[in-house]
Amino acid sequence: MNRRFCFTLDLKNDPALIAEYKKYHEKIWPEITDGIKNSGIEDLEIYLFGTRMFMIMEVNESFSFDKKVKADQQNPKVQESAHGADFQAGKLSFDHKVIRGTQSKPQLPIGHLKDQ
Repeated sequence: MNRRFCFTLDLKNDPALIAEYKKYHEKIWPEITDGIKNSGIEDLEIYLFGTRMFMIMEVNESFSFDKKVKADQQNPKVQESAHGADFQAGKLSFDHKVIRGTQSKPQLPIGHLKDQ
């Protein structure tokens, strides 16, 4: 059974940095894509409204936050891309137990159509 996780993150209020952040995500490295897919993330979408980033992850039953964190630590391209923190007002972490920074927060659903 698939699960969905949603995160928000505030980017620095700097139009030049935000433009660079968007460009950076237009074409990500294959090693990053492979790491995402191999971790059990089946779909990942990022939306941006002003400085607020919203990420939706659809994951399968094999996904684990702990495994994703460990795999990212072993992936040189993920480590190289860590410069993304330059764009962020807070830190985005896949470690859902300890979301680092005050701006990165897993979002809880408040309603769902299927529950109506």
